[in-house]
Amino acid sequence: MSEVRRLLDCDACAIFMPNQSQEHLNFVAASGWWSDPVAERRQIPNEADSGPGWVMRTQQPLLVENLQKSDPTSWLPEWLMEEEFKGHAIVPLVAEDHSIGALAINSREPRLLNEDEVNFLQLMANQAAIAIETNRLHMEEIKRERIEEELAVGRQIQLSLLPKSLPTISGWEFAVHYEAAHQVGGDFYDLFELPNQEDQIGLFIGDVSGKGVPAALFMAMSRTMLRSTIITSRNPSQALIRANELIQKDSQADLFLSAIYATFNTQTGHFTYANAGHNRPILLRSSTGDIQELTARGIILGEFDDIQLEEDNVELLPGDVFVCYTDGVTDAINAQQQPFDEQRLFEIISSHHDASAEEMLSAILDEIRRFVGDTDQTDDMTLVIVKRQSDS
Repeated sequence: MSEVRRLLDCDACAIFMPNQSQEHLNFVAASGWWSDPVAERRQIPNEADSGPGWVMRTQQPLLVENLQKSDPTSWLPEWLMEEEFKGHAIVPLVAEDHSIGALAINSREPRLLNEDEVNFLQLMANQAAIAIETNRLHMEEIKRERIEEELAVGRQIQLSLLPKSLPTISGWEFAVHYEAAHQVGGDFYDLFELPNQEDQIGLFIGDVSGKGVPAALFMAMSRTMLRSTIITSRNPSQALIRANELIQKDSQADLFLSAIYATFNTQTGHFTYANAGHNRPILLRSSTGDIQELTARGIILGEFDDIQLEEDNVELLPGDVFVCYTDGVTDAINAQQQPFDEQRLFEIISSHHDASAEEMLSAILDEIRRFVGDTDQTDDMTLVIVKRQSDS
């Protein structure tokens, strides 16, 4: 601004740019003003009634020889009148054909810029626009990199909430796959030995509504609450109902989750489970290859008070398999926007009834990847497979 004043021998100069709402133009730089419009946070309406607003809309210069005799705009506040400007010129700041601001010069004596002076002023405005836009892009890149770094840290924190290893128990196999659609996600699972309960394993899987950071934060909170209720509850339905009460009490987010919590005895194969609005778990009878969906009914957590959840029991015989998954598995889409769907999942599980838990998991994932190809997926995907080994 000081250089523009010197080269054009004017009294004052200023650059205006839109604020975040685009309703006003802020002074972002000024030189030669009796007051300091930048420090005082002066604003000009971003509309045709103001000179800068008109210039930004038309991308044409505005030239006035004497504002005190002829002002083409109707907006003239007292603080601007106190500057006693007469000669006046405004040109747009243009970047990639879009007006990003305006540059104005003012003289306290009547003055009308000639064609060469207007061209020079526009050249200076173009240089300012390039510098401002380059800086904006640079700052956006810094911001993007910072967000990426923060998301990477968030992902590590989220992964640290998942089991570091799966239980190692004679006669049982466990396989798990977790894949967030973005850096962080809303799926979660856990598989752990229940404290002070001999031969008892706890398993839960959940899927938070929404995506990205809000879902990840809600997931972390929900997991903590589920963990605390599991320790104090004697059965799966009570644990989920108590978790719902805590989530309803403490959460201000407009989010909810579906979940399954199951406990099973590693000596007898007796499973007890409750389903809070989640995809139905699958039971594979190894002796026949038959698939059975487990149909205990329930409602999502975090949305309603005083929920009721049905609890059911099932026996895993030697060779049988218990599968839980989130809807990112069956909702995975291909290039034709077709979902992978439950039937394909059932067929893969049934056709691999003699496979180990890891082999079955690999077969499911291989088929999903073949099905979706290069199509980007928008939902998180989690699979938990529990197999009771055959006696032979």
